[in-house]
Amino acid sequence: MEDAFFRQIRRNIEGLIIEGRLSEAYKRCKEVLDKYPTQRGILDLKDDIAKKMLNQNKGIVKEAVKEAKTLVRKKEFEKALRTIKKVLPLTPNDTKLKRLYLKIQKRYKNKLERAEKDFLNAKTKNFDELIEKEDFPKLISTLNNLSLEYSKNIKVAQLVDSYRDKLVEMEVKKKQELLGSDKFEDIKGFLKDLKRISPKSKTIKNLQEYVGRRQMGHQVENIDEFIYSSQDSLETLMKLGKFEEAMRVATEILKTNPDSKKAKSVLKKARNKAFFLNQSLAVKKIREILPELKSRYKSNKENFVRI
Repeated sequence: MEDAFFRQIRRNIEGLIIEGRLSEAYKRCKEVLDKYPTQRGILDLKDDIAKKMLNQNKGIVKEAVKEAKTLVRKKEFEKALRTIKKVLPLTPNDTKLKRLYLKIQKRYKNKLERAEKDFLNAKTKNFDELIEKEDFPKLISTLNNLSLEYSKNIKVAQLVDSYRDKLVEMEVKKKQELLGSDKFEDIKGFLKDLKRISPKSKTIKNLQEYVGRRQMGHQVENIDEFIYSSQDSLETLMKLGKFEEAMRVATEILKTNPDSKKAKSVLKKARNKAFFLNQSLAVKKIREILPELKSRYKSNKENFVRI
């Protein structure tokens, strides 16, 4: 015979069932059975509640499926998915419900892809119209705004980059004459402005490398011209006997081209020539002033010191 204590527990649980609070009733049964696992009356009540919950859940799921299908007909796929997702935990083994969810999910994905394609086509048309009108400032502004607004969308980023590259190529074509000149500072300024339009442009990167190589070659040509003309000057200076100046020119050449054999040779000759020339000039000067010195010595011997 059932104990009065358990009869009261049973009545309390049955009260919850009558009120439709099946989840609470089921939970209460589990709590009691955790402490008193052999109570047959509570075990039977728990099984009865589980059946009622299953039937109730089936009704909820049925209504949810009906609502979801209505939403699908309206092409409101996102709402339909949310509706099904709410009831999935109620019947976790319901494969039919899971298949319905996946089917709606696929249709929703297709809808998004079509919407994205239409969006990209519309933007492409808009960009082409701006290019045709040559309204480049507006195009650049539109591209920048789109890039910020859809920063995580790969396809939008690719579209934006492709039109930035188009703008770069158009500007490069306009400046062919400048790019082929030796106005390297102007070219660098132009490429810097282009980089504001398309920071990741491969065209700009390739142009910068190309211009860098050309500038280096131009500088080498200038150096070669300097050395060539300076070597001519060396020969002239040596012929004219201007050895000090020849030494300065040879020194400058060696700063630019340390391996110049001609400059080294001339520098050595000019030093020797300059030394002997200066020695000769010194001897000549002494000879010129020697009579005067002798005269001064005779008249003022006390002012001279013998070495």
